[in-house]
Amino acid sequence: MSQVEDTSERGTCVVEVGPGKGALTALLMSQYPAMTAIEIDQRSVAYLGQEIPDLDIRHQDVLTVDWHELAAEKAAGGQLNVIGNLPYYIVSQILFSILDAAPNVKRAVLTMQLEVAQRVVATPKGKTYGILSVATQLYGTPSIAFKIPPSVFQPQPDVDSALVVIDFPEDRPTFGINECHLRTVLRAAFQVCAPSFACRMERGCRSVFAASACVVVCPGTLDGDWE
Repeated sequence: MSQVEDTSERGTCVVEVGPGKGALTALLMSQYPAMTAIEIDQRSVAYLGQEIPDLDIRHQDVLTVDWHELAAEKAAGGQLNVIGNLPYYIVSQILFSILDAAPNVKRAVLTMQLEVAQRVVATPKGKTYGILSVATQLYGTPSIAFKIPPSVFQPQPDVDSALVVIDFPEDRPTFGINECHLRTVLRAAFQVCAPSFACRMERGCRSVFAASACVVVCPGTLDGDWE
């Protein structure tokens, strides 16, 4: 919990995604009693409503959350602090949804599969450097706080996990490009090997944002594993 570092009154800016049965929620509530939790499973919502009646629990898919609206409600238009233990099967989608909401998020403290965490913090020219690395580091500063062994989870997963902290600046850079287009270009770039990059860009991405994306990816970084 020390990684959250929220200073809002009673933790009104703290948002937990996917609390499940509330193992972490109960601890968070002791420090941030005005926090919000977002949970898609109706049974978990009902359970939390009974076990932690003072919790502001929202029955909603995190991928459909309007973060701007939530920040306006809970943070008076400021930034939120998001915390969550992300399901392995949907971690990339949730991470991208938080990245899209970066202007409304101050810090994200997320538990994820160690392999994914290593991709998020990877540096150029490494084998794990890919679209998650570029997208996250373009708008935020990610770091791995510590590794988490399978033994702390029930049921135990087959892989190690990690706690990732992503800090976002209050003023998000725009780079003068359409972000949806940027992601399309990044996907195209990382789906092919370096010699094919220029050809792929010419075939599928003939527009002004391609040049911007090339700058983001950086010349000489398109080597390694593109799977």
